[in-house]
This record gives sequence, structure tokens and C-alpha cells, in this order.
Amino acid sequence: LVRTKTFPNDTTGYRSFDVDSLSGVIIDVDEFDWAVPGNGIVIWHIDENVINEKIAENKVNTDKTRRGVDVEEADGVQDIGEVFYTIFGDQVIGEGTEEDFWHNDNPATLFKNRFAKDTRPNTLTNTGANSLITINDFSEIDNRMSFRVEFGDSVVKPLFTINLQNIPIIYNISSVNFKSEMFFVTSSDISKLHIFNEDTILYSNPIFSRSKPATLVLNNEFHVYGSNSELLNFWITDGNTSFEGNFILPDLITTPIIINHKSNGENELWFGTQNGKLYVFNLGQLPDISPTLKNIIDIGVSLVPRRIVVQDNFYAVISSSSENLNLYQSSLGSVNLSGEIPTNIALTKNNSGDYVSIILTDNNNIYIISNGSILNRFQLSPENPIDFFILSDIKLDGNNYVVVKNKNQVEAYNFNGAMADNFPLNIESNNDIITISSIVSADIEGSAKPEIIVSTHYGEIYAFDGGSGKLISGFPITIGQILAATPSLFLSEEKVNLIAANQTQINAWSISSVAGKLYWSEEYGNPQNTSFIDAAENTNRINEFFPANRAYNYPNPVYEGTTNIRYYVAEDSKISIKIFDLAGDFVAELNDDAQGGMDNETVWNVGDIQSGVYLARIEANSTTGKTEQAVIKIAVVK
Repeated sequence: LVRTKTFPNDTTGYRSFDVDSLSGVIIDVDEFDWAVPGNGIVIWHIDENVINEKIAENKVNTDKTRRGVDVEEADGVQDIGEVFYTIFGDQVIGEGTEEDFWHNDNPATLFKNRFAKDTRPNTLTNTGANSLITINDFSEIDNRMSFRVEFGDSVVKPLFTINLQNIPIIYNISSVNFKSEMFFVTSSDISKLHIFNEDTILYSNPIFSRSKPATLVLNNEFHVYGSNSELLNFWITDGNTSFEGNFILPDLITTPIIINHKSNGENELWFGTQNGKLYVFNLGQLPDISPTLKNIIDIGVSLVPRRIVVQDNFYAVISSSSENLNLYQSSLGSVNLSGEIPTNIALTKNNSGDYVSIILTDNNNIYIISNGSILNRFQLSPENPIDFFILSDIKLDGNNYVVVKNKNQVEAYNFNGAMADNFPLNIESNNDIITISSIVSADIEGSAKPEIIVSTHYGEIYAFDGGSGKLISGFPITIGQILAATPSLFLSEEKVNLIAANQTQINAWSISSVAGKLYWSEEYGNPQNTSFIDAAENTNRINEFFPANRAYNYPNPVYEGTTNIRYYVAEDSKISIKIFDLAGDFVAELNDDAQGGMDNETVWNVGDIQSGVYLARIEANSTTGKTEQAVIKIAVVK
């Protein structure tokens, strides 16, 4: 039985609970907003991630801090559904009022006729990321109302979104500027390659590369090289003519392909194979010249190369074998890693122009190697496995830094193993579990000093000032779903842009308003996969031999275990640290060697030290005869 009921028009003072004559199942109404408490525009926040995650359990809105469907109340007080108690103990459940509607004449105290990232309520996502949406200039109440929607803010602006159809799971993404147009190169878990721009797919190959392809634009030719089992695959185009093919190797290719763009203008392909060989090829060329073999370097038949770094005439390779022989080998010498398995490698230069290799092992140890010798070895946090790092010139103090993830923190170390000032960086999110998945680096503020750009597993992207450690305005942003690959940074009109992918779409943003510079722009450093960053700038280098204001210890106070006594010397020096209690009695002496031009640290174990305040006199004696000292206070609390 269907019955129709008619109610008089809404009047002043009308409340929904005044109507008690509704019964049965309502199947239609002619005025859907007749029973709402006012007039104006209603804004709903729809979170598809929450809906997809919880709809099967019928719990889309059970978590009031992370609802799948939520009304944004214009009065700035999210009280609908909240439980309150009067002074008499009566329970009251919040209902909507006329001040929850968006319109120009809303009298609510917090109403600003603007809905943005910094208003109350705000346009941030449920995870706290910047949605880049601003809605403002709501008109007066009328049958037809207007408002303005803006995308982006003063720095971060969305560029485009590409919906992925029939593209398998993306493993990596790279950016290429070809003839003033940006193209993006992706490979998937089944080796499928796609090259596309915002509008069209330029090229596809179902079996092109199992690792990240290497790309280069050379003489108006777009080169792409990848590997799949024993095949070296290539594709070259000038936009009109294309040439593709492969080269069959006698054994499996075990490293990513690298393009070495040499200072003399030559260009080479480098990769390693399972039988202990490094292959060097000349690049192919249009219209029909395939890559040609240039050289083979035998590193040992029992050794399997895992990663190669190449720059100009220098190369280095990390390898492993079933005999537990794990080596670092380069054109300048070899180092046995004493049973540790090397997992990652990067390359830079010091201020003297010498190549410096940085190696990460399965024990979370970092090796600093130059001219075939170990300069230093230090351990990162031993509690959590660390599987990658980047290099970046975050301080412009003459030193590149090793930047790593550690759960929800980003840590940065100089080559002495000392933590950089204002690190670690803490990633704060409304997600219950934060896992950092990737790190890249670029100067996006035009300061010549790079920022650290951090992505989480759940698709949130943060940018931090490498000097101060502060979050950059406009961040975090989000791709909305689980991140598929390390984002890629690219320049367009000299400004830094970012592209990131989940499994359903690719999003791109402009993330700088001024000319910027790329440092570590994607997985393996750059589109050529060289994992190389040039020598650090000396803009902020400290020339004072032993600045007293850079001598301190952390943690301070120290409650147990150890504290790090930190100091800076401009020249290589011998360090003597003598520790006294407040009565002047001698407690301990520590001696160390300090490397010039960077912060150094000496560890003091306070396990047997009683609670109290101690004075540490740090004396530095340089190899050129300079001597200076500083005194710091150390508090021990037990």
C-alpha cells in the first residue's frame, strides 16, 4: 500500500522532531531539503578509501575521526551526532542547525565565507594531506547560488591526472623532457613498458624491462633501454621515425641498465650479468643502428653483480656469491665487505674531485670508500631493516649527506656518521601506521639548497626544508591510494614538478613557484640510473677552526646507555675529551680522530656513571698545529 502525505511549508522555528506522523518506508519526496533546518549549500566530504575499506562491514562512518561520508558544518563546530550532557545530566545529541549551511550571510562566529586548508572546518583529507581545494565566495541564499572553486595554492598546483586502464601494476616511473613536452616511462611487474604523455600513449612493449628502464634525450632522439632475462631491449625515436630491437646476451642480466653520458660527449650502456661480467655498449642511433658491444669487464665468474654506479671513466659495482664473498670493486681497487651483503650503492665526489662510493649492507652498515680504501664505516639504526638511501646536498656545507628512512622518520648522516642538524624528521599523519616508502630531493624554493621529499606507503607526499627540517607550505599532498612506485621529479619551464602513481591513476603537480634544481630526482638518482650526485656546494661551509657553538651532546640529559658528544673542526684533528664532575674530580677521557670540514661525534658510555652534572672539555689539535677547546655540560639522570 502506497500512501501520499502532505505537510505544510517549513516555518520559522520548525524542527524535524516536531513531525511524528511519518510511518512506513519513505520511497519519494518532492522537496528533498524540505525538512532540513535551514537553507544554503551543504558540503560533503567523501573518502573513497574509507568507503572501499569498510563498506563490506557496514562501518563506513563508525570512526568519527575518519568517516567515509561526512558533512562539513559551516559554523566550524563538527557537532552533528556528538553526545553532550547538560548541567542537569540530560543527554543531548547534536543536530544540524541553520548555521551549518554555507552562504554569504552565515552569522556563525567561525564562518569566513571560505573553505580551505587553513579554515575551520578545513579541506584537508582524513590523513591530514592538502587536497589543494579552496571553495570561497558563497553567494546569499537563493534558489540558485554560486561559489568559486580553486585548485592548488600559492606553491603546489595540480597539473593533470591520467587514469590507468589495462596497465599492469606499476613498479617504477621516470620523466623525460622530449621536444619541450613531458613524457613518462613506466614498467610493470610483468616487464610491460608504457611511454605516454598527458594525452596519448607513445609506445608500449609487453616484455621490455623487469627493472627501471634507462632513458636519455640525445641529439633530438629519445632513447629507452631495458632488460628482460638475457635480452637488452631498446627503443629510439625522433618523433617521426622509430627503431626498436634487442641484443641477446649469453647470461641473465642482473643489474638495472645505466646510461653513462661522458664528459667527452660519448655515451655508453652499462649492465652486469650473472656470470660475473660487466658489459659496455655504445648507444644505438636512428635510423637503424643497434647498440654495439664496446667492452667486457670480468669481475669473477663466481660473483654476481647486483648494482653498478658509473660516472664518466669511473665505475663501481657491488656483487655477491654463494661462497659468501661479497665485494665492492671499482676501476680504482676492490674491498672485501667481510661477509656483509651489499644491498645498495651510490656515487659522488669530494671537494678534491675524488670519487666516493657509499654502500649499504644487509647489517644496516654504511661504508664510505674512495680510491679503493674504506674511509669510514658506521651503522644506521640496527632495529629496523633499511633497504635504500639517497644522497643530497641538504646543508650546502661542502658535504653530501646519506638520507635514509627509518619507520616514520627520515634520518640524514654525514660521511662521518654524524646526524645532520634538525634531523631526524618525523612524519606525522592521521593514518594509524606510517611507513615511508621513498625519498627524492630537489630545490623547490629557489634557495639553491635542496628539500627532502618523502612519500608514504599510503600515498601521502611531504616536503621538508633540508636545512631547518620544517615542513614546506602546501604539503603534505596525497595521491589518494597506496603508492605504486617512487615518485619522479622533473623540470618544466625551470620549475620543479612531481609525478606519482597508484594502481588506478597517475597524478602530477607543480611544486615550486620559482626556478629550481633536481638533485636525486627518482629511483636510482635520475632517468639514466647512474645513482650519482656531484660534489657538494661550499656556500655554507664553516671556516672557523673549532666553533664553540657547534660543540654539544645529545641526548642531554642522558638517562641511560650513551650520549653523542658532537663538535666541528675545519681541519683534520686529534680530539681529546676530558670529563670532570662539579667537584673537579676526573671522571673519564675519550680520544678520537676528527675529519675536517664536517661535524664529528664521539660516544660516551654512561652505564657506570652516577647521576649528576658533568663538565666535558673538548680539545682539538689540528695537523697544522692549531689548538682550541670548548667546555660543555652533560646531565646524567638515572
